[in-house]
Amino acid sequence: MSLEAHTFTAPAHWTSALINGDRTGLSEDDEQALDDYLAEHPEHASPVDCSDAFTTRFDGLLTEVCTFTYLTRTE
Repeated sequence: MSLEAHTFTAPAHWTSALINGDRTGLSEDDEQALDDYLAEHPEHASPVDCSDAFTTRFDGLLTEVCTFTYLTRTE
């Protein structure tokens, strides 16, 4: 068995919630957006690393994002 790394891009202001489970800095709207995103992408719920923030489009809006890395087990 080994681990395989996968990446995804998400808003930088979700970093603390995704990496540390700390949602204290998120507004109710941001929390709902994160919950909706994770409902569609449950594999993204536990990233182990993230890049520095950069600006690009996410969900149609120009925003600061990070590239997050999560791991899956492979046989």
